[in-house]
Amino acid sequence: MIAAIALAAHGLAPPPTVIRADGVTVVAQPDTASTLAGTMLFVRAGLDRQSFAQSGLAALTAETILQTPSAGGAPLRGAIAAAGGSIGYVVDPQSVRFYVEGLGPDEDRLLALFASALRAPDFSPATVGRARAALDRSMGARSALGIGLQMLDGTPAAGTAVSLAQFVPDDVRAFYARAYRAGGALVSAAGAIGPAATYGSLASALAPGVSRPVVATIPPVAGASHELISRRDIDVPWLVARYPAPGYGSADFGAMLVLASFVDKTLGTVAQLPTLISRTSADSAVGSIYAFDRPSSNLTVYLYGGLGEPSQAFSTALGVFKALGGAPIVGSLDEFKAEARGRFARDIESLEDRAWIAGIFAQSGGSADYLGRTFASIDAVTSADLRRVARRYLGDPTIALVLPRQGG
Repeated sequence: MIAAIALAAHGLAPPPTVIRADGVTVVAQPDTASTLAGTMLFVRAGLDRQSFAQSGLAALTAETILQTPSAGGAPLRGAIAAAGGSIGYVVDPQSVRFYVEGLGPDEDRLLALFASALRAPDFSPATVGRARAALDRSMGARSALGIGLQMLDGTPAAGTAVSLAQFVPDDVRAFYARAYRAGGALVSAAGAIGPAATYGSLASALAPGVSRPVVATIPPVAGASHELISRRDIDVPWLVARYPAPGYGSADFGAMLVLASFVDKTLGTVAQLPTLISRTSADSAVGSIYAFDRPSSNLTVYLYGGLGEPSQAFSTALGVFKALGGAPIVGSLDEFKAEARGRFARDIESLEDRAWIAGIFAQSGGSADYLGRTFASIDAVTSADLRRVARRYLGDPTIALVLPRQGG
C-alpha cells in the first residue's frame, strides 16, 4: 500500500521488474508517459580494478570506448549525438556505468552503435590520445565544494594530468581485456523501452568471464588529526565534513535518510538562511550528500562560510550532530519523514537517476522496487532508531576545510 501511494504521489511508473538470463541481470522500468528511453550498463571495471599506480586508467579506458570511431568515422560520442541521442559514463568504486538516452524508437539503433564500440574499442595512439585530452579538459576549474569533496575522496576518479600522461595504448588495452567482462554486468532500462529480455544482449558485447578487484594493502597513517586543509582563490571558507554511514541494504538505511533531513534543517538554522531563500540557493550553500551505494557508504555535510561567522557556525553544526546520539529525540518525526521521502523522490526524477537506483537495488539480489522499499523503511523509523543511528555514525567526522589564500 505504501509503495502504491508513493508511486501515485510522485507520478512514477510501476516498480521495476528484474529478469536474469545467461548470467546478466536486466532491470526494466517501462513508462508510457515518457518519450525518451534510457539504458544504463553496469560493468565491473571501476576504481577497484586499478592499482594506486594506475590512477585514472579506468576512466581513460571508458573514455577510449566513447572516442572509438563508429562506422561513419566519427567518435562514438559524436555518432550517437548525430543520431539524436547522448552517451556518458560514471566511474564508481566498483563499476563503470555507461548511460545511453534517446527517443524511444531510436534507442535500439543507439545501443547498436554503443555495442559495436564496446565490443571492439580502438586502442590506437590517436584514439587514446583523444580520450586523454577529453579527460584533461574535464579537470578544469572546480567549485570550493567540489574541491572539498575531492579532498575527502582521495585520488580523483579521472586521475590527474600527470597520472594520465604515463599510460600508453597497451596499458588501456590490457585494462580492457582484464576488466571488461560479462560476469556481474547489469543492464537497467527506463522510459519508452521495449521488452526487457532484449536488453540483455548488450552485455554480449563483453567477453565472458569475471574481472577481479586489485587487492591493495593500505598502510596506516600516523597522527590523530582528521582535518584536511586546502587554500584556494576563494573569498570565504567552506566546511565539508564526512561521517561513515550505513549502506542501502542496512537496517539503519531508513533512519539515516530521516537523520539526513534533520541534518539539513539544522544546517539551515545554524547558517541563518533567510526564510525566503530558494531551495536551489540553499542546496548550493548548505546541505548533505548521502552516498549509500558505495562499499564505504558515507554522509557528507557542507556549509558555506559566507552566511555568518564561519568558525562559530562550523563548530555549532558539528556539535549539534554529535549531541544527537546522547539525548532523547522528542516530538513527532512526521515532518522529517515527509522531507526524507520527498528528498529521495526528488533525487531520482530523471530517467538516468531511475535507471541507476533500480540497478543499485537489483545488485543486492533483492527487489528493485527502490521507492516502495525505501518509503517503507522511512515510515518504520522510530525516535529510538534515530538516536541509535546518530550515536553510531555521527561521532567525529573527517573534515576538509577549503580556505581563502592567506594574504589574498
